[in-house]
This record gives sequence, C-alpha cells and structure tokens, in this order.
Amino acid sequence: MTGERGIGKSSLAHLARFIGKEPQQRLGTECRFATAYYTLDKGDRISDCCQGVIEKINTEVRQSLTRKFFQKLREMDVSLKLSLPFVGAAELGSKRSGRDNVDPEKMQRQFVRVIEALWDDLSEQGFNSVLLIMDELNKIHDKENLGAFFKKISEELVSDECRNVMIFAVGLPWLEGKIADDDASAVRAFQHVTLGAMLEDEREEIISKALAGCAVTIDAQAQQELSNWSGGFPYFLQQMCFDSFEADTDAHIDIEDVYSGVWKSMKQFERMFFGKVVREVEGKNYQKILESLAQTDEPEGMPQAELQRASGVKGVGQYLPKLKKDGIITSPKDRHYKLVSQAFALYIQIQGRLGRWRKDAETQAAAARDTQKAE
Repeated sequence: MTGERGIGKSSLAHLARFIGKEPQQRLGTECRFATAYYTLDKGDRISDCCQGVIEKINTEVRQSLTRKFFQKLREMDVSLKLSLPFVGAAELGSKRSGRDNVDPEKMQRQFVRVIEALWDDLSEQGFNSVLLIMDELNKIHDKENLGAFFKKISEELVSDECRNVMIFAVGLPWLEGKIADDDASAVRAFQHVTLGAMLEDEREEIISKALAGCAVTIDAQAQQELSNWSGGFPYFLQQMCFDSFEADTDAHIDIEDVYSGVWKSMKQFERMFFGKVVREVEGKNYQKILESLAQTDEPEGMPQAELQRASGVKGVGQYLPKLKKDGIITSPKDRHYKLVSQAFALYIQIQGRLGRWRKDAETQAAAARDTQKAE
C-alpha cells in the first residue's frame, strides 16, 4: 500500500492488524492471523527488517509457541534472535545480531525458514494465517534490493507450500517503482493499493458526525473551507477541526474561528512534518519557486521554463539544485520539477492564504483605528 505522507497509511495498516487478530468479530470469518508490525528506521538494511519482523511476531505469539518450535530453530543455527517464553530472558539464535554485516542471501533464507517454522507450529495452535506488516519501507537503505528480496521470499514460501503468509508492504508513492526497478517481476507478488485523499463528502461527513454529539454548530463557509484546506488528508482535517473548535467562543464555528484555528494547526504541521524544510528554505526567490510549484499537480512536474515565468525568478535554474539536494523538490522528468509531496504543496498553499488573511485583518484593523481617531 502506498500513499502520500499523512494520508493515513499507518492507521489503515494498524486497523488491518487489529482486524487480523480478531477477524471473527469484525468480518465474521473463522480465520485467525498471527501478526507482526515492524516500522523501519531510516537507512535500515533488509537484515534489520528481517530481524525486526521476527522480533515483533515473536513478542506477539511466543506464549503460543511450543518447545518443538524452539528446538527446530536450535538445529537451524540461525542468526535471527528470538526470546524463549519459558526460560526468562534467554535468547535463541546466533550471538551475532541480525544488524551486523551478514550475507543478505543467507539472511533471507533464514527469514523464510523461521517463518515456515512459525507457521508449522502456529497452525497447530488454531492460527490460519500469518500477517507480516512492514511500514515505512521507503526508509530502506538506498542500495538494498527490495524487489529481489520480495521475489525470493515469496517464491520460496510458495515452493515450500507455505501459502498462508501475507506480507503487507507500506510506504510512500515511489515504493512500488523502487520494487519494480529492483526486480520487475517482484511486483506480481503484490496486489497494489494506492491510498488517496478522502472525497469531499467523506470530509463533510466527518465534520458533521464530530459536531453531532455537542451543542456547537458550524456555518457552511467554515465547513467548506476546512474540507478544502485539508486536501483530504485525514491528519490535516483532524488537526484543523480541533483547532477551529478550540478557537470558537460562542458555540458557532465561523470563518474567523477557522482562520484562527488553522493558524495554530500550521505551527503543529511545521513541528511534525515541515520544520526542517521551512528552516532550510530562506530567501524570497526560494519562496516564490515553492509557491509556484505548489500550484501544480501534474505527475511529471512543471517545466523549468514555465516555472521561471510563473515565479518571476530570473535564472531559476540556479536555485533548483539546492532544493533537489535538500529533498524539497523532485525531478520526475528532465527539466521538470515538483514538490516532494502533495501534503507539502497543501501546506504552502494554506500558508499563503493565511498570510493574505492576516494582512487583510491588519489593514482592516488599521482602518478601524483611523476611523475611530477621526471621530
């Protein structure tokens, strides 16, 4: 599953894990999953991912595992580590951690063998399937071959007739492209789901349901602005609605409450997502370039010549290498540029509107003071 940052991928993956653990209650099926949820750190190797997944599933189900399973692992002499449930803090596996410089192919074979051993044991304990969720896979080390990894382990699991293992890979939009570039045939192992923005009626439904249980109302303009400004990003919508609700003082959310609330939301977004970018981009020309790029949603980006016209920045090409190096823009096509994410484009658009709103508010306040002095 892929999607923009902040679009709700991890939330949906956690929901999948929750449903997998209690599918009878949610789906009415007898299927029962043993689950593991591992989130990658930046620069993780495939060996880190293998070790992390094994550790997570070990923590989840070790009380259900039998001594026969651990005895089987002793015979394998694997470098992956697992904790034993019946001997305190003891660990099973090589003294060398999976995070050391181990042979990638050996690690992959061991990973498959451990998963198969887990399945053999868990299938006798009432489990029907194994669900392995790997989140933030876009953080994998640049030199790692994800395509070859997924192709090899899927082929080995099928070859060994271990078909009850589901791998749930989660990452940013370019993850599928990386897997395909590494090994084109690996993509066939997945059913790709692109998680897009919420539809407008879904956003409005969320706002209406949130206010249904309290004595606060909202006018149509304020609701429309919240829906538009969120861009369909769940976290943006939640934070903006919360801050607008907090800004309200008369039990009726109007456009002024929304402007005041969203101003606070922007500070939160800056802290969570865009602080580094905001600090690194200084100078009016850089700001003009980003504001222009924020207005395009073309997959191939904006041509450099058009960007120069739109931004009004002469010699715009001299500014682009730094923005690209800092990970603020990308170049999907030669001499075409776009912001690194739709969420960042939305942030810049809102920042511009709030700036104009604040300027208008200050102008109106100054005019009111002048009128009051004249009287």
